[in-house]
Amino acid sequence: MKLSLLAKVIALSMVGTLGIVQPAFGDANPTVSISSPSTGTTAKGKLAISTRFAADPSGTATINDIGISIANAPVNYTGTLTLNGVTAGSGILGTTNVDAYWSDQYWSGSSATFYVDTTSWPAGSYSIAVTVLDTNNRSATSTPVVFSTANANPTVSISSPPTGTTAKGKLAISTRFAVVPVGGDEIDTVLWALDRWFLR
Repeated sequence: MKLSLLAKVIALSMVGTLGIVQPAFGDANPTVSISSPSTGTTAKGKLAISTRFAADPSGTATINDIGISIANAPVNYTGTLTLNGVTAGSGILGTTNVDAYWSDQYWSGSSATFYVDTTSWPAGSYSIAVTVLDTNNRSATSTPVVFSTANANPTVSISSPPTGTTAKGKLAISTRFAVVPVGGDEIDTVLWALDRWFLR
C-alpha cells in the first residue's frame, strides 16, 4: 500500500507518541569486585587481595589497567604491593586516583591477586578498593572492603642462666628471639642490658 506524503509524516510523528525506544550503542562500564579478603578480616603479615573483573561482554572493549588503593595505609606502602611478582606503578588510572596500577601485560583472564606486606603497619583499620579501566577509557571501582591489622611485636626470652644463678668468672647468657612468622621482617638489633649497661 502506498502512503501519501501527509500519511508518511503522520506515521513518523507517531514514533514518539507510541513510545518506541531508539537503540543505544556503545559498551557499558566494566565491572569489578573484591573476592577476598572479606570485610572484618584481621591481617597479620602478608595479605592476599583477590579481585574479579570484566568488560562489557556485549561490546568490544577489554580491561586495560587495574588499580588499587588502601585508605589509611602507611606512606610508600606500594613498594611492597605486587601482582605476579611485579611491583606496581603509581599515579592516575583514567579519571580515578589510585595508589598503584598495572597494565594488562601483567595478568591474564578475568581475575588477579595482589600481595601486600602489612608486617610494619600500625594496628588499625584499612579500606581496600580496586579500580579497572577498559580500552574505551570507561572505569569501575569495587565496593570497598575493610580489614584490620594486628601485627605482633617480636618475642625474646633468656634461656640461661636462670634467675638466682651465682656467676664466677665468665658467664654465658643464652637467648631466643623471633619475629612474626608470617611477615617479612627480620631481627635487626639485639640489645643486652646488664643492670644499667647496654651491649650490642
